[in-house]
Amino acid sequence: MHGCQQELIKNPQLLPFLEYLCTTANKLINCGIYLAGQWYFKLGYITGKYDL
Repeated sequence: MHGCQQELIKNPQLLPFLEYLCTTANKLINCGIYLAGQWYFKLGYITGKYDL
């Protein structure tokens, strides 16, 4: 289990940007996982991290 330190956001104007950034990054990761799965099932090819 990894420990982490909670960092409170002191600037409330920064919160919407950080939420947008995190949701966009999550969508991009999900898209990459989906594409890698499609390549595996269609081509039998396991992608590396630089193939996407």
